[in-house]
Amino acid sequence: MEKTLKEKIGYALGDGAANIAWRGVPTFLFIFYTDVFGLNPAIVGLLLLIAMFSDGISDIAMFSWSDSTMNETVNMPTQGKSFSMETIKKLFFYCFRRRKH
Repeated sequence: MEKTLKEKIGYALGDGAANIAWRGVPTFLFIFYTDVFGLNPAIVGLLLLIAMFSDGISDIAMFSWSDSTMNETVNMPTQGKSFSMETIKKLFFYCFRRRKH
């Protein structure tokens, strides 16, 4: 079903507003922590990095958990879970492994 121009503009405005919120909050926090609390910008950057990294890890954990349960409303089986989780595990391992020089 093709979307009308009005619907497309509505979706674009909603997505733009969401992006402003998602980028605006970390920017505000960075300025707030450095100016109000007087923290070193490197420490604030590390704090935000750790927060975003832990968010990424929890996303993978929730993906794994939701894929391993059966959806009773739709009765959707969990086919393909093993391939996707194995791929994510391998990518994670190869990105963060220690290299021997």
